[in-house]
Amino acid sequence: MHDVVSGLGRGARRASCSGMKRTRRLISISLVAAAAAVLTVSAVRAPAHADAPGAADASFVLTVEAAEAVKPGQVAVSRLVVTPGPGYKLNRDFPSKLVLDPAPDGVSTESAVESIDATRLVVAVRTTSRRPTSYAVTGRLRFAVCTDRTCDPKKPVISLALAAR
Repeated sequence: MHDVVSGLGRGARRASCSGMKRTRRLISISLVAAAAAVLTVSAVRAPAHADAPGAADASFVLTVEAAEAVKPGQVAVSRLVVTPGPGYKLNRDFPSKLVLDPAPDGVSTESAVESIDATRLVVAVRTTSRRPTSYAVTGRLRFAVCTDRTCDPKKPVISLALAAR
């Protein structure tokens, strides 16, 4: 069982879902309508829906599988999964990537596109902290979703709240 966060923006609404194969972390998310949507993820269990009522963008759904807390020196792996909204497909030819901001002191980060096709983009975020701490990893995810007539580049800003204990 996990929570689905929807109704993004001023007031989030939660609805229970069951039957998912993987446990996901609860995500507190806010998407801001502007040139790019802003996604804030606080350590967490659940999919975040960019096409929820009140959301800034219905062309894609971004699900975050945030890593569990790990011991210092161990690698924590989070995944960002993008699926296109109704009437859209992912553009495999667009140079999709996650551009990470500089990591906090004592934390190393890297990201890589694990897979992409017309229906799903998966990006892995690997982090390692040298000492016990809570930290945030921020960056901008770049990808494009297309309809039969247009192709729209997307650049949501993400912030993952993680911990090493």
